[in-house]
Amino acid sequence: MITLTLEEDQILNNEQVIPDLSLFLKGLPKTQAISVILKSHDTVYHHCRLRKAARYMKSAEFSPEYWVGEKIISSSILPKRFHYGQMVIGGIMPSPFMRKAIHLISEYSFALKGVFVWADLITEAYSPLPLGWAIICHDQHLMICQDQILQFSRPCYLPFEQELPGILRYLKRFGYEVGMPVVVLSVAPTHDLPAFVQAETRIPEPLKYQGLTLDIPEFKTQGRLYSWPRALKSSAYSLILLNVMGIAYYSWQVKAAFDQESALKNQIAHISIQNPLSEAKMEAFDHYCRLVKDRPNPLILLRRLIPLMKDDAVATYFHWTPNALTLHLEMNPLVALDQFWLTIRSQLLDYRLIWQPEHDEPLKGVLTLEKKNL
Repeated sequence: MITLTLEEDQILNNEQVIPDLSLFLKGLPKTQAISVILKSHDTVYHHCRLRKAARYMKSAEFSPEYWVGEKIISSSILPKRFHYGQMVIGGIMPSPFMRKAIHLISEYSFALKGVFVWADLITEAYSPLPLGWAIICHDQHLMICQDQILQFSRPCYLPFEQELPGILRYLKRFGYEVGMPVVVLSVAPTHDLPAFVQAETRIPEPLKYQGLTLDIPEFKTQGRLYSWPRALKSSAYSLILLNVMGIAYYSWQVKAAFDQESALKNQIAHISIQNPLSEAKMEAFDHYCRLVKDRPNPLILLRRLIPLMKDDAVATYFHWTPNALTLHLEMNPLVALDQFWLTIRSQLLDYRLIWQPEHDEPLKGVLTLEKKNL
């Protein structure tokens, strides 16, 4: 896999500057996997208590020009007194140079593994972090964390001992008080620090290329798998597989019914005309009438419904009658229910939709589609 690092005015591949990005990309095989890292300190972070509120926070806190992503924090690393929640939302205002580089990369059909924030990857490389305030000093850059979560990052132009007073003054905006313990993590030893600042030498782990992944509009045509958390991607694959298996099973049932009907027709056709009221002919005709009369065919409605559901819901069971289709649905926690139902109703105008959610689990329920009498 090739990793491209986008800085403010240059692009690097394994710390080597790429003079002509277009020429570099043309020389890569079409099956090449690529990861993109944005090395910028203009990233803005917000903390969200509920996953369902993440999409509303994105639209409220970031303008459309921002590249926004999210990262789920494992509850196992959160202290009991931690009040921010389980999700970090980060957004970056890209420079014109970054926009031009991303647009150029998007013109090629490479397997994009993700667009990551450099400061977030470095913070993960130094994990596990201590509780309270911690400052990571790495490659002349500072990552300031509180309770194991990155708050902001900035370049370090002066020796760290000279930068520290200004950083502590800025931390007061985040609730820091003078004299609070601070842990400084770095590869090289740090000296001449105040008594409340503890220096710790640590070798960072190799970058894992996971965590905060930005969702960039230029790459949406290639699919959003690179920006989904791994658990959500696995769930999406399971939903698709379940839908395909359901269609295949019921297609087989309908085909078996059609084959039985054809066999009965053939049996009727070969009955001797000399005895039109024979018992065999009457029995075959009776079976044929029971098969044909009011026989529902759910495939027509299913083929219309499944593209509308996509990865927003999965049917765990369904039953049909001549005039109605009943599905037991489990909704995706991230789906916008109002928009979802509006889309379904606008595309199925000839059916009346009845949604009955479960009392204790509102994301699960029974959807009934009844054929309207035209």
